[in-house]
Amino acid sequence: MILKRIYTSSKTYVALLILAIALLLFTAIMGNRQINLMETSAEIVEQTHQVKDGISQLFSHYFRLESPAFRNSLSQDSLSASPLDSFIAEGNRAWARLDTLTSKSASQQERLQRIEILQETLYTKLTSEKFSSNTSLTTGISEILFNIRAISEEMRNEENRLMQERKAIYTTRKTLAPILLLVLGAFALLVFGLSFLRIYKNKKRIQVSEAFLESVVQTTDNIINYYEPVYDSGRNICDFKIVFANKGNKDHLGLEPDEIIGKYISQVFPFLKLNGEFQEMVNCFINKKKINFDRQVSIDGRRMWFKSVITPHAKGLLVTARNATVEEQAKAEQSALKEQALEDNAKLQETESFLKNVLANTDNVISYFTPVYNKEKELSDFLMVFNNENIENVLQKDLNELENKLMSEVLPMHFENGVFDELKTCFQKNEKVRFEKEYEFEGSKFWFKTTAVKLNNGVLTTSTDTTLDKRSGFQLEKQNLQLLDNRAFLSNIFKSISHVVMHFTSIRNKDGKIIDFKIEFINEQISAVTGDIPAEVKHKKASEVYPSIFKTGVFEHLVAAVESGKPVEYEVPYKGNATTQWFRATAIKLGDGVTVTTRDITVEKEKSNRLTLLNEELKTQNSILTEAENVAKIGSYLWFLDTNEAQLSDNFFRILGEEPNSFDVTIEKVRNFVHPDDLELYDRIVSETTEKGKTEVDTYRIITKKGVAKYIYVKGQNLERDGRPVSVGVVQDITEQIEKTEHLRKRNVDLKRSNAELEAFNRVASHDLQEPLRKIQLFISRITESPTEKFPKRTLEYFNKIEQAANRMQSLIVNLLAYSRIDGSHEDFEKIDLMQVLEEVVDNLSSRIEETQAEIKAEKLPIVLGVSYQLEQLFSNLISNAIKYRATDVKPIITIQSEKVRQKEIADDFFKTANYYQKISLSDNGIGFSDEHAEKIFEVFQRLHGKGEYSGTGIGLAICKKIVENHHGHIYAFGKVGKGSTFVFYLPV
Repeated sequence: MILKRIYTSSKTYVALLILAIALLLFTAIMGNRQINLMETSAEIVEQTHQVKDGISQLFSHYFRLESPAFRNSLSQDSLSASPLDSFIAEGNRAWARLDTLTSKSASQQERLQRIEILQETLYTKLTSEKFSSNTSLTTGISEILFNIRAISEEMRNEENRLMQERKAIYTTRKTLAPILLLVLGAFALLVFGLSFLRIYKNKKRIQVSEAFLESVVQTTDNIINYYEPVYDSGRNICDFKIVFANKGNKDHLGLEPDEIIGKYISQVFPFLKLNGEFQEMVNCFINKKKINFDRQVSIDGRRMWFKSVITPHAKGLLVTARNATVEEQAKAEQSALKEQALEDNAKLQETESFLKNVLANTDNVISYFTPVYNKEKELSDFLMVFNNENIENVLQKDLNELENKLMSEVLPMHFENGVFDELKTCFQKNEKVRFEKEYEFEGSKFWFKTTAVKLNNGVLTTSTDTTLDKRSGFQLEKQNLQLLDNRAFLSNIFKSISHVVMHFTSIRNKDGKIIDFKIEFINEQISAVTGDIPAEVKHKKASEVYPSIFKTGVFEHLVAAVESGKPVEYEVPYKGNATTQWFRATAIKLGDGVTVTTRDITVEKEKSNRLTLLNEELKTQNSILTEAENVAKIGSYLWFLDTNEAQLSDNFFRILGEEPNSFDVTIEKVRNFVHPDDLELYDRIVSETTEKGKTEVDTYRIITKKGVAKYIYVKGQNLERDGRPVSVGVVQDITEQIEKTEHLRKRNVDLKRSNAELEAFNRVASHDLQEPLRKIQLFISRITESPTEKFPKRTLEYFNKIEQAANRMQSLIVNLLAYSRIDGSHEDFEKIDLMQVLEEVVDNLSSRIEETQAEIKAEKLPIVLGVSYQLEQLFSNLISNAIKYRATDVKPIITIQSEKVRQKEIADDFFKTANYYQKISLSDNGIGFSDEHAEKIFEVFQRLHGKGEYSGTGIGLAICKKIVENHHGHIYAFGKVGKGSTFVFYLPV
């Protein structure tokens, strides 16, 4: 492939060529427009002539009255129409013609209105006067003719002026048209010629650039290939064909460009289809988005890395690949060095941590001293630079007090017992020195064995306390005797206590992780629990004797005690023979093991569980009671009748507008919250409750400290509590109920008034509104029944439209009446056989069904409770709709089905009053509708089609919805444009 196949042409000059062609088209369009303008001007001039003719015709008609002979003819009788009537009719026609001709001229229309007024006055005077050949015009008629003449002169002058303007426009357009066409054509040819010359020169430059780019592509170190897609029978890309390949393929991959051109990439580069790159290339070509690949390729046993850039073009993909093997190898080496550095650093950190642990955990005293010289440069002292924490136990001093202090200040005895001399010898001779010295601190004697070595510019000492070794000679026997006594004492304790005591030693793997325990000791109480004999299980593994500890979490507790060194307490169940016992255990670390003391807490656990359950039930009940009080706005009280003191619940305080327990409650303090107008009622409640034990007053008002008035309902009874008379009761905030009751009463009044207005509207709509319509229809029918030749064709069309509008208005009123008369009362509900209802509806619509050849398929429909005429109207409206909106190319088929469904099976959200519903669906194969209009079609006056397409008022489906809802049901619809629609409604069983 030559590189120019993927080279993009110069868009600038192509755009200029397109512009030249566009100018030529524009020239043709402008020429046509000029011709149209000239035709328009000619038509306007022609109209001006017609207007002038109309003016002459109209005003010559008026001025004929100046002729005595004509006036005499007006007074003569005729067997046919009266001459005066003919004269008037002729004038009306001439005026109407001129009115049509001047409809677009506001000034002429204004003059015609004046003429119309003068004309009506003239005709009135003519009908009231008699004329003869000797009769002269009256003063009134002469004055009218004079005014008409003046107006006629104005209209003629106006038309003459318009004629001059329109002729001038016509002349200008006639002259301008050829000039404009010539200029635009010449300019278009000029642009076309220049563009062609520029494109030709650009083509020469492109050929030179092509040769240069071809050389660059072939000599570049990158691999550059161009692929074109290969399609399968389904027009899906199944492969790519190599149509261009540079020499980089041979340099890096050992592939001859001429040998791979024309082959598929699945043959040359099969790895592209293995790792998902092929699909990405397909997406790149389809979506026209550039993508990048970083891939590793194995060629002749060598691993090579390539960074590829794939650029989509109109007919293929341009692939540019750069060999990044050297970069990747450098990265790998750098990564290996980095990992080695991290590993070395981790080892150093591990060593540092190890040394810190040694210093922290050793029993030795470790110190580091640096020499101090006097003026004669002789070593005279040592500075204590470092000490580990163990020195605090010896000297009873804090480390901070010893740091950077002179040995002569802190340890002056070192200069007396020879320690200073030993350290001096070690430092000066660079020899390891060992010595054991006796020290006396705070009246106690200690022995320490010390090793000193020179370290950098100082001396590092490690001292071991050997005091015990010195004293152990006479104490060892005493300790052995005491140990035997203690052992006997512990043995007696273990036999007498009821606890199970066990000791385990840790069993660790190679990594030091505890994987099991060995039983070293167990007392005899274990027999009562598990039946085991201590001597038989001793020295065995815990996993052999008690494998359940690995499932119940006990093993983890024992490990935690050993590893942390802290006591661990836990509870664990043990399932024996059909019973479950609970044990509480304490695990304490001892050496590299753990001692476990276990106590039976089964009885305590049962009691605790019962107590916890009771507490939870009590909390739940209290929570429910508190929440119930909050929700129901209820409070409670305890009133001590002998002292008038009281206790109120938290919600009673809130009802009063106070925080709980915000004041000490007495009857008098509660009285301060009572509404002034209800104080007498409150006092009556207090006195009657105290004297009679009950009261008939149960409601009064209070006012909170924020000024909010509330209605309170009180109900209580008298009891005795601890020998004292008390009244216990509840109160409830019924403000909202009273307000709702008052609101409901007002709404009932408004509803009654609305119903009365609706009845009045029904009376008006049924008689007063229809009466004018009936008269309009009557008079229109009489007019249309008269001979049609008396009326112009347009007049008959107007009469037809008036009749159609009146019919639509009457249909609208009838439907509105039907809609408004569907009420929600159910007193006249009765059992209705829907099959009989359907038969009645089909009979009523038989003519329309036969006319449209509609087919109605219906299953056996159920019996429901309802209003007969409403259900008939429901089916009639739905079937009429299906017939009206039928498809023109198929036979209308209406299918009606029913089934009984449970309430829970109905997904639609509406108020359901029954457990079962009859689901009735009515489907058709008509024009259908879009589901986005599924709710809109049930609204009043909502139509999906214009009146010119389908007749109707937009109320039919709204009536259906109201009928179904009146029967406690639900209706909805769905459809598809061109496929039909389905209406589904539910009626309770």
